Amino acid sequence: MPKVTVLMPVYNVGAYVDKAIRSILRQTYQDFVLLIMDDGSTDDTAARVMRFKDARIRYERNERNLGLADNLNKGLSLIDTEYVARFDGDDIAEPDWLEANMQVLESHPEIGICSSGFQWFGTRKGTILYPEHHKDSMCQMLFGCTVIVPVFRKAVLDEHHIRYKASAFPAEDYQMWAECYRVTQVYNIQRVLFHYRMHDSQISTDKRQAQIEKTKEVQRYMLEWLNPAIPEEDIRFFFEVFVPRQTQYFGDDSLWAQFIDRMVGYNSLGHFDTDALRRRLQAQSIFRYSRNYQTKQIIKRKFDHFLHPSKGEIVMLHRVTSNQSNQPENHRFEISPAKLTELLNHYRQRGYWFASMEQVKQMQQTKQYSSKPFVCITFDDGYAQTLTEALPIFRQFNCPFCVYVTTGFMDGMADCPWYASEKVPFLSPTQLLELAAEPLCTIGAHTINHPHLTHLLSEKKRQEIIGSKQRLEEILGKPVHHFAYPYGDFNDECMLIVQEAGFHTAVMAWGGGVRSNSTIFALPRKEI
Repeated sequence: MPKVTVLMPVYNVGAYVDKAIRSILRQTYQDFVLLIMDDGSTDDTAARVMRFKDARIRYERNERNLGLADNLNKGLSLIDTEYVARFDGDDIAEPDWLEANMQVLESHPEIGICSSGFQWFGTRKGTILYPEHHKDSMCQMLFGCTVIVPVFRKAVLDEHHIRYKASAFPAEDYQMWAECYRVTQVYNIQRVLFHYRMHDSQISTDKRQAQIEKTKEVQRYMLEWLNPAIPEEDIRFFFEVFVPRQTQYFGDDSLWAQFIDRMVGYNSLGHFDTDALRRRLQAQSIFRYSRNYQTKQIIKRKFDHFLHPSKGEIVMLHRVTSNQSNQPENHRFEISPAKLTELLNHYRQRGYWFASMEQVKQMQQTKQYSSKPFVCITFDDGYAQTLTEALPIFRQFNCPFCVYVTTGFMDGMADCPWYASEKVPFLSPTQLLELAAEPLCTIGAHTINHPHLTHLLSEKKRQEIIGSKQRLEEILGKPVHHFAYPYGDFNDECMLIVQEAGFHTAVMAWGGGVRSNSTIFALPRKEI
């Protein structure tokens, strides 16, 4: 018997169902059966499904339309596998969607439901990552559903008599997962594993007002789990002011602070993590100030910081030198050996552990972090003093570090406006080999000419990114896995080229701390 049943309800999705089915059949995890529940489609959905001759597909058709909740419940009644994977007939899964979810569930028996990040496509675009850990996502459930297209243990539903409720339509998913939060742990993988299609015929757009009302019912259900005795005036404030962030209350900080204190105080039953609850409520308070697009982006970052606390820092340095440059504009890029020693002592005394870029990559991929924060030291451009003045200090602290080399500087032929005015030496190929032989040192790429990548045409971007990697690998005789964007200037195309080139990570020149939801090809750094 297969281990997983992929439960796919369909209704009049003939235009999209082919791609949805293909995305399931191409999964890297193959121990599954695909159960397609057709709720009486009147278009060509059935014909399109029947074209597939794969033995893993089981097709069931209702003689009359039951509605989404009852159709899903009928499907659940037909399933006898240990795990169920919920998927829609108009979405597209990444090839490792099942594998990634199953790895979490198989290695963590306490987790009953595993979900992941997703991207909207179609009439709406964007990327969504819900809070990773149960304590944070439960608090987010007060405001909206945090589980979508999950893989879950069927026993969680069966043992607690949980099923989809037709009365909760069109928020039946939200209602069922809210009930599950009371009996099991939920985990959200912090990367995009499927693509959620947005189109005009969807339930969520056709019945928007009904969805709003049903969503409020589930939110009230979550408030009852916090405390069934919350006074009605605070429930009314939650729905009428706090959730919609009513503008007439923007300036009254004390009102919001007092409400947050009361809500945290209602957690006397201990169903919510107190610190996580306060973080999420404070995030809502901060978010109330969003007025325009730019402000919303700033507030969104603060909001993310509440839900995804920093796991550590990647520090950006440039040149270690005992002799300060005669050019004042370069002073911000210089640090003395004494200051570098002071910096490493500072992090050690604050309880940080020293990490390499490879360790940062591992943590971001597995989402497994130490209880202590990490710090990773990086250098941009490839100055010779990294070998002569910085290396002895890193040996003293047994501290790994990464040097991002601009190969045109190394080869003495960079087409860069400020390169000719630099009066300090860069690493030569011979010095690079000497530095790379040091176990504490990782060599990364930093383009050929240090350009603003977003100013270049596509082919030139590729030459700069891939060419620097190839030149370094030619000298070192081994792969180069890490990349830094010059000036922190990049866009989606740059990220795609970096990924296609075979890099494992890429870092920006700004952004602060590294968080569990930080993109591995746009990791933030802290400039010192």
